[in-house]
Amino acid sequence: MSDGSSFLLSNRAAAQSRNFHLFSSHQHPRVIMAGGWDLNRHPLTASKFFRWLTLVDGPRKTEIAIQRLDIVRVDVLRYGFGSCHGPLIKRESEELLEPGIYGVVTVADGTPFPWRVGVNYNVTFERLDQVFANVHPAQPLRPGIALQDIENQIPNELAALVASRDKGKCCISGRSDLPTTVTWVFPPRAGYNLEKLEPVTVRFEDYRVPENLVTICSSLVDSFNRNLFSVDIEDSNRIIEFADLLDGTPQLPRQMPKSQRVAGSDKFWLLSFAYTIKVHFPGGDPGPDYRKYDAREWAEDLSKAAPDLADPKWQTPFGREVLGAYREQELRMIQFLQQRCGPEELDPALFSDDDVSDNGTD
Repeated sequence: MSDGSSFLLSNRAAAQSRNFHLFSSHQHPRVIMAGGWDLNRHPLTASKFFRWLTLVDGPRKTEIAIQRLDIVRVDVLRYGFGSCHGPLIKRESEELLEPGIYGVVTVADGTPFPWRVGVNYNVTFERLDQVFANVHPAQPLRPGIALQDIENQIPNELAALVASRDKGKCCISGRSDLPTTVTWVFPPRAGYNLEKLEPVTVRFEDYRVPENLVTICSSLVDSFNRNLFSVDIEDSNRIIEFADLLDGTPQLPRQMPKSQRVAGSDKFWLLSFAYTIKVHFPGGDPGPDYRKYDAREWAEDLSKAAPDLADPKWQTPFGREVLGAYREQELRMIQFLQQRCGPEELDPALFSDDDVSDNGTD
């Protein structure tokens, strides 16, 4: 379960120690985890949050805000819209966001925003080649787009040009006393968006230019290609560490030295930063982690005359989720019958096994 909340997070989201949870209402009244942040690592103002969200999802015609959200569990791993409360938090606000559960609403009328927000995340730069190799290894993914094995390779002539330009100085740290490597700011293969449903034309040549190449310390390359950090050029070149860097990585400065920004590179840094946000922020729905679990079988165990709640499985995240859903459904059934029959005619004990409902198991 998430911290003190009535929903289960994906393993990935839980590992990120998220305490800010954003739900999407695009399947209203069902809500789906759209994304989240650990605000202890990333103290975010509302304006910065919305700027980052726009980088992930693109600009929207409808003005949106976020608002505190109460969700209800309607079944195992399925959650519904309860109610929004508190003030609307709009994109121009400079207030720091607080931990909690939030929904996306339209500013005009305060209703749940009906379109998808967040939800799907990117693979890391490092895994791009692997993903492309596993999906149609011999054919293009879209008509007119030839996917070959060379998109992410750096041509020798470009590498030599960049090495001569940068003279072995790391653009991130500004240091020239450590071994360096020439690498892509935004790997060309990342320019092909797997989520696009409409036909697209990608010119990988547009990314295979010296402005999209930088020199960085060799010990930073793996952390950069795993999208553990990136540079927010819209915030004074601030270096954002999205996760702990790999062992042996030199300490990063707060900002990329302005003198190290190559003319014409801004668009590639912006693409790279937006891509990295989408590696870390979106998603959190636990469903894919539990596809092999049969909630119905687990619930049947609870319907037995004397379910064994001492079984360790009921202390697992999924076990607690099933147990919580089972109890809530029992309670709703009792409340429904009380409304129809009258409380004086209905003994709740007839509809609930004491071992399940009253043993205090968390």
